[in-house]
Amino acid sequence: MAHSASDEAAVTAEHETTGATPAGAPARARQRADAASRLHGLSAIGARYLQHAARELDQGRLDDAARALQAVAALAPQHPEVLRLQAVVAWRRGQPAQALPPLQRALAQWPDDAHILGNLGGVLSALGDADNAVRVFARAAEVAPAHAGNWFNLGLALESLARHDEAGAALRRALELAPDHLGARLACAANLAALGDIEGAAAAWRAAIAVAPGSAQAWLGLVDLKTTRLSDDEMAALEALYTSTALDEDARATAGFAFGKALEDRARFDEALAVLHAANAARRKHARWDARAFLRGVDAIIDAFGRGEPAAPSEPDDGGDVVFVVGMPRSGTTLVEQILGAHPGIEGASELPDLDAVIREESQRRGQPFVAWVPLATPEDWQRLGRRYLERTRRWRAHRPRHVDKMPDNWLVAGAALAMLPGARVVDCRRDALETAWSCYKQRFANGRHPYAYDFADIAAQLRDHDRLMRHWEARFEGRVRLQSYEALVSDPESEVRALLAFCALPFDPACLDFHKAQRAVRSASAAQVRRPIERDTARAKDYGDRLAALQRLLRPDESAAGAPVPIVRVPAPAAPARERLAMLPAQLRRALEQAESMVHEASADASAAAIDAVSRACPPGHIEPLRLRAMWEAAQGRFAPATTLLAAAIERERDDALLHNTLGVVRAAAGELEAARASFARAFELDPRSAACANLAQMQLDARDNQGARHTYEAALAHAPDLLPARRGLASLLRDEGDAAGAASHLRTCLAQDPVDAQAWAALAELCGGALSAQDLDFLFAALRRPGLAEDSQVLLTRACGRVLEARARPREAFAMIAAANAAAVRDSRWDATRHARSCAEIEQAFAHPPAADDARRGEGVVFIVDVARLGAGFERDLAAHPDVARGGERPLLAELVAEESRMRGMPFPQWVAHATPADWRRLGERYLERARAQSGAQRWTDRSPTLPRLLGAAAAMLPGARVIELRCDPLQGCWALYRHGGSPFASDIACLAGYWRDCTRLLGLWREQLGSRLLAFDDTLDGAARVAALRDAATHAGLSSADACVAAAAARHGMEAAIDMREAGLRQTPAAGDLGALLEPLRMLLASARVEAKAAGDVAASAPA
Repeated sequence: MAHSASDEAAVTAEHETTGATPAGAPARARQRADAASRLHGLSAIGARYLQHAARELDQGRLDDAARALQAVAALAPQHPEVLRLQAVVAWRRGQPAQALPPLQRALAQWPDDAHILGNLGGVLSALGDADNAVRVFARAAEVAPAHAGNWFNLGLALESLARHDEAGAALRRALELAPDHLGARLACAANLAALGDIEGAAAAWRAAIAVAPGSAQAWLGLVDLKTTRLSDDEMAALEALYTSTALDEDARATAGFAFGKALEDRARFDEALAVLHAANAARRKHARWDARAFLRGVDAIIDAFGRGEPAAPSEPDDGGDVVFVVGMPRSGTTLVEQILGAHPGIEGASELPDLDAVIREESQRRGQPFVAWVPLATPEDWQRLGRRYLERTRRWRAHRPRHVDKMPDNWLVAGAALAMLPGARVVDCRRDALETAWSCYKQRFANGRHPYAYDFADIAAQLRDHDRLMRHWEARFEGRVRLQSYEALVSDPESEVRALLAFCALPFDPACLDFHKAQRAVRSASAAQVRRPIERDTARAKDYGDRLAALQRLLRPDESAAGAPVPIVRVPAPAAPARERLAMLPAQLRRALEQAESMVHEASADASAAAIDAVSRACPPGHIEPLRLRAMWEAAQGRFAPATTLLAAAIERERDDALLHNTLGVVRAAAGELEAARASFARAFELDPRSAACANLAQMQLDARDNQGARHTYEAALAHAPDLLPARRGLASLLRDEGDAAGAASHLRTCLAQDPVDAQAWAALAELCGGALSAQDLDFLFAALRRPGLAEDSQVLLTRACGRVLEARARPREAFAMIAAANAAAVRDSRWDATRHARSCAEIEQAFAHPPAADDARRGEGVVFIVDVARLGAGFERDLAAHPDVARGGERPLLAELVAEESRMRGMPFPQWVAHATPADWRRLGERYLERARAQSGAQRWTDRSPTLPRLLGAAAAMLPGARVIELRCDPLQGCWALYRHGGSPFASDIACLAGYWRDCTRLLGLWREQLGSRLLAFDDTLDGAARVAALRDAATHAGLSSADACVAAAAARHGMEAAIDMREAGLRQTPAAGDLGALLEPLRMLLASARVEAKAAGDVAASAPA
């Protein structure tokens, strides 16, 4: 049975490969190349099940394939092909250990089957058994020599063991058999670079680009040689690839690392930085890294090795022939190894996996993690492990008496290396922290390697952990660890080389100064650089100047906050009133209840219902918490009546429970029963002023334009609990909206006096008056950002706040770096699916190709929909709502809620039911919208600036034919920058997703403009001064207002307030101009241009973005 999943089981995700056997290639007789031979021995029904399983596997449907294999296994459990495909399923699920036994049983029956051998080799590689993987792949190539995939896999396995000459031969054989095999072509080029043939490697990368110009990996390989400058034509081709909409996210990131390096080579530093920020953000999204967990791991290693040196083996000279070179990536480890490897008495073995393999074997043997068994290890254990390491690395001492093991990450286990090999030495390579960090950041590492390298804060934390642990090893193993400065080595090579050789007990040899002439393989990003003499000026971060100020600050040690604008005094908050009904429950049950509550909002309906049922059974009879959770679940399904009934029953039992009253308020508000909701929130607030009811009640009062009532609510809460930060932040927000910037700032500073790392307060203060904050404020803000143990959402808010302040202080490069860092952190948790959004918009466009008929042209008069793709319209909306007849609706979710409710009722997605909706359906939805909106606003006219309007405007127009629409237009680059700067939206943290979102919305808006005609007014949000006043009057007239005087006066007043406190808020004046950032926004500009959206989005506004 032919099955593609088996062809190249060892292919890594770093290469694009094919596994085709050349047409007409001879096959060994022993191979089962056709389906019949692989199905031999199965019954007819078993064969059908197996064929079905293979098809499901090819389509990536692993669960379906597993079920089919389970059925055939019931008929023939030991059939080799059944066992092989079961192993492939386990492999695809990321379970190589589970894949090994069935492959071993299959091979026992078909010992020369190339498919089984290929799969087994891949599994052994994944399990770290590279030696056996090479043997298995070699056997596969022997029994099926015409199959290019076997040679390719063999070549990669040999490369992993640093057997570069043999690997090159295997890879060239793969390419001979399959000239179109891109993976083999890329691997051959990398092999040439490792062997020192830089010109040959460059030619091979260029040949790969000629064959596959869309291969981002080939471009990265060429640029990563770091000695090859791209021609103008190549630069243009790489830029075209980077901006191509055909690339997936990972390929775009790879192209971004290549393009960023090429831009740096041409001293286009602003553009390089922006491109590299985008590439790192995309990589970080999928990087599994937790800096705090890693810090705890380093602590555990230090604790495991204790205060004294571990008991040494009885043979003190063991390991005297080994030198370990460790350090951070890009810190000079390759240069040090090349210098040592040029000495006739020592072999440079490159990055060996053997030390890690020995430690992993011992952990598996003991059934304990490394840090658990270290304190238990005896001198005999360490000696046994040392001998095992020497046995595994014997080949590297076959021609020279010593070898260098240059695996940079071995700094984590250097203590174990020195304990098992008392004669060994460790060289710890150090380079300027900024240069090391920047070199890591601009390097695209292999998948799974150095996942911290895509974020400034994570790199800084890694550097600190490395320094901390190496200082520990240096203290515990005195005289056996050398700190080798890269800067000292390049400034005074001979003195440093002599000292290095003396530390390694090697006599001086002049060949070490001519290391670049040594003929040896180098597997690292510095492979080409160490083929040249030492260069003294290798600092690259300095070229970026203050563009890297954010990184420089993160690399500084913590500083005193002396002179900070607010005292570092934390006011102790009284403990929240204990909810006795939960306090009496076991801790495990309390956690289960909390988890069930979170699942109501985050998990599927079935999963959350099952969780609630489980905790209901575990709770004591009559306990009311399951009732509350069940009510929340009913409300989440849109069933508000049963939810209200359940909560009313719970309140009958516990009349003074603030949480129950607050939950009832939430349900009533969602059901549109606003007066009843307000009464529930008021009761909850009365019972517990510190509860969430404070914010809920105040928000309802603000929605009803009762600012005085909201102010009273906040002030009453603060009178009861002055340290209630949510209430104080809410009051500050209210004062800001009323124009009292000084009062708002005062409350925010009080929040910071109580909690100096209140991220929300810092973010609000930076947005309110970033330009008015002092240099000491900024230092204190950075001190808050460096506070250890911050939650990631707080880090994002504080980093963005730093960017806002730097932006207001006219430091655009530093500001951009901070905002990009905040987005890089936020993008990891984003669940945005750009492809799904594009498909959804296309379906909406198709569904509304013919607009629904209107049955009442006046329904919805008084409603003003403000379409605001860039989310810059808060100021414009406030100006319009300054008219006494107009209530400001803000970004209300009502429209999206109605559409979602209708979709649930019909059991089909929105675009599908549009075609079935009748005029009566649209009228029903429109009347429901009006009923709820009137209850919320308490007015006959209101604005609605829902962020979903670009997608749902067709539905809004069908529901409310009498409504008016104002579309806010701005320059696309400016609009996208505003979204990126502000963050918060799931698509806004990644420039590729952002450009795609803008493109999708622009396409739909073209349809809505065509269909709505005079009902839609375009408002040019780039206007200022008299032109803006005239446009504002036109907008007021379009909205049906008799006079625009109040609107114009409000705009003028807001302009004066902004000027007084140097606000850069959306509205009368733009968000800081994208043009101020110059080339930093070049990647976004290119993506917008490549999607051809600028001209369509700008309408009558000039579409050209500033240079």
